[in-house]
Amino acid sequence: MVPLRAEEPKKALYAASTNPPSIISLGQDGRLVYDTDERGNRVPDFSRCGYAGGDKTIPDTPVRVVVAPASGDSAARIQKAIDVVAGLAPVTNGVRGAVLLLKGRHEVFGGLRLDASGVVLRGQRSGKDGTVLVAAGLDRRTLIRIVGRNDRTNHLGKSWEILDEYVPVGAMSFRVNNASGLKPGDAVTITRRSTQTWIDRLGMTEFGGGQGDFRLRWKPGSRDLVWDRVITQIDADRVTVDAPIMTAIERAIGGGRVEVYSWPRRIGNVGLENVRLESVFDTRNPKDENHSWMAITIENAQDAWVRQVTAEHFAGSMVAIYESGKRVSVEDCVSLAPIIGATRSSQWVR
Repeated sequence: MVPLRAEEPKKALYAASTNPPSIISLGQDGRLVYDTDERGNRVPDFSRCGYAGGDKTIPDTPVRVVVAPASGDSAARIQKAIDVVAGLAPVTNGVRGAVLLLKGRHEVFGGLRLDASGVVLRGQRSGKDGTVLVAAGLDRRTLIRIVGRNDRTNHLGKSWEILDEYVPVGAMSFRVNNASGLKPGDAVTITRRSTQTWIDRLGMTEFGGGQGDFRLRWKPGSRDLVWDRVITQIDADRVTVDAPIMTAIERAIGGGRVEVYSWPRRIGNVGLENVRLESVFDTRNPKDENHSWMAITIENAQDAWVRQVTAEHFAGSMVAIYESGKRVSVEDCVSLAPIIGATRSSQWVR
């Protein structure tokens, strides 16, 4: 991406009367055709996003435990039901089963954790007359955490340098130094380095306006970009992966590397569906921030989903997917009436 300089405020903009270059068109077979620029950059193909990379539909999980609403704090009862299902043996495709919350109001003082693969938390409709999970109490916390263990390791103890002078945006293959040791099916991280050369090129060593504090300056390694991919093919020293590179990798300003990883306790086939989530707040303060912040967070998980869920009055995101989340689907969800000060965001992908 080329920054727009102050002295050239309209250089990168197209007037309404002109025809901008076509970067995406519809082919005769009905498929999208992506054009490239002179360096090979193109709009990335996002079809590999979501559950199972789009190869499978979200499974319909059989109910194993049923929880009825009750007065008072239901957190312990619901969590126990989740833990019971987590202890069952996986069946088809690694799915263990679902916890069904019957319609009615279920108050939760604190939070719930889905921390095992194959577990689904399900309600009976997401309307006000359906299953309502209430984040009770006036403290900042997440209502539902979908979370595995952060135990990813570079289990081969080595890395492969990317040899291409320039890997364009949207590319799905690149060359490495000696692909020996790599094979199709390997889960890999691809790191684009943030070097001092790159920082200098962007001018992020000085901020101007009297902001000379060295702590504001970008540091080498502080803004590395890391992509989580799977190798699909190897031809000599060329490696092809399952999803595109989202930012160009330039050898002249630091290049990139590939590492094979293992992640034993990253969870998968886990989801939340057909439920309404509500946060209690101080009704006297329309800008109250001392109540449940996030409705759902997802980390150290892949092949997860949130579908047919409504969230109301949360201060932060309805769904926050952190860096360690992969292939997550959020379908048919609604975020309503956030109660917060100046910032309002119903989703957060980091």
